[in-house]
Amino acid sequence: MPQLSLSASRLPMACLIFALHASCLLVLEGCGGGTTINNNINSQLSVKVSPSTVAVPFGWTDQFSAAISGNPATNVTWAVNGIVGGNPSTGTISASGLYTAPAVPPASATVSISAASMADSNVNGLASVNLVGLFAYVTNQSDGTISGYSINATGLLVPLANTLTTTGQKPFFLESTPDGKFMYVTDLNSSAVYAYSIDPVSGTLTQAGQPTTVGSGPRGLAVHPTGKYLYVACTDGLGTYGFSIDANTGNLTALPGSPFPNAGSREAAVALDPSGKFAFVPNNASSNVSVFGVNSTNGQLTAVGSPFAAGGAPGWAVSDASGKYVYVLDDLDNNINAYGVASTGILSPLAPPTIGGVSNPLSAIVSPTGKFLYVTNWTAASVSVFSIDPTSGNLGVIGGSPFGTGTLPTSFAFEPSGTYAYVANQAPQTIWGFSVNNMTGALTQLPWAVTAGKLPTSITVVTTHP
Repeated sequence: MPQLSLSASRLPMACLIFALHASCLLVLEGCGGGTTINNNINSQLSVKVSPSTVAVPFGWTDQFSAAISGNPATNVTWAVNGIVGGNPSTGTISASGLYTAPAVPPASATVSISAASMADSNVNGLASVNLVGLFAYVTNQSDGTISGYSINATGLLVPLANTLTTTGQKPFFLESTPDGKFMYVTDLNSSAVYAYSIDPVSGTLTQAGQPTTVGSGPRGLAVHPTGKYLYVACTDGLGTYGFSIDANTGNLTALPGSPFPNAGSREAAVALDPSGKFAFVPNNASSNVSVFGVNSTNGQLTAVGSPFAAGGAPGWAVSDASGKYVYVLDDLDNNINAYGVASTGILSPLAPPTIGGVSNPLSAIVSPTGKFLYVTNWTAASVSVFSIDPTSGNLGVIGGSPFGTGTLPTSFAFEPSGTYAYVANQAPQTIWGFSVNNMTGALTQLPWAVTAGKLPTSITVVTTHP
């Protein structure tokens, strides 16, 4: 209780009790000589805005809430960059705290959200919004192009102004750097990797330098979580190719020792665990999967033991969100090989070691929540969905799985929030969209399909930062 400026001995008892129990600004008049006493408890209040920092794609919405400490009143006035309600250039915010990002970012892609108490505007809290671009890209193997789309707030893929980007003759797989600045594409015909810069506002791709030569038959590639290194699986039998990534230009430079020897045969893909500590390479012809330790300082790969048995024809690998488990698809035996990953990288089959419920599985991805595994079934025109037990790593088929797709689905991708997902279908040459139940993992097809190029093989979603 702040000290009173008037001696208590001069106050009548009723006034003294009233002053001692007041919890807000008090004005005492006609009591002990008519002295005014300001006891401003509001100086102890604060407003907490949640979330405090968030990335919001152009045109998307995000819900904010405000809590006023020490006061049951929660009514606040919302503003964007100090403007009550915001405006179209920086985004608008409703009386309930629903923020709508502008379709095109302002000069500064970071805006401030504020909530001020209606009882006292000096009591306020702040949050920060980073406006980002959200785009999807698809490799079209038969016409040598990449299709590009923006993703709007309903999950719809909207073709970019420059819808198709010409690339190598037979593009197969693509992946971006974590910061969304660069995209890399393998080309089966020229045995090369093409690099592209990504315009953060328009999503337009611009080729960066000349294609980088790798071994014959380059298939999957993986970018290290730090964005510093890129690894490519080739079928030439020489090993796994590794490159450093120039942070300014996106250009690739071969790492010393590349290609890194692989005791397996006919590499099909490369997968990294979330920390970037290990690389997993399924070897299609030798029926096993190789594990490499990744040197975080120089990017070099070192084999961890001998390749581990992985069914008849392993073609894809994916790590779970914790990095404790890895799943390898076998499109010959039509199952998933599941392993625990030791701190050394050694793989141990889980119990059970294999899981069915898939048909010619071509690719797999873990949901942004880390709770589910999604597998494309090429010949069955469907996606199988499995829950991931965080304690054992075991997979369980969810209700309703598998979920139908277009004919010959090859690749599956999520946008970052996990609200929407996309499947590239080869035969109808389309991309299907789905809404995702993040509690159950179930998929619901969205009421549209967008056209891709000829024979789409891979799809990825990229977040850019203007």
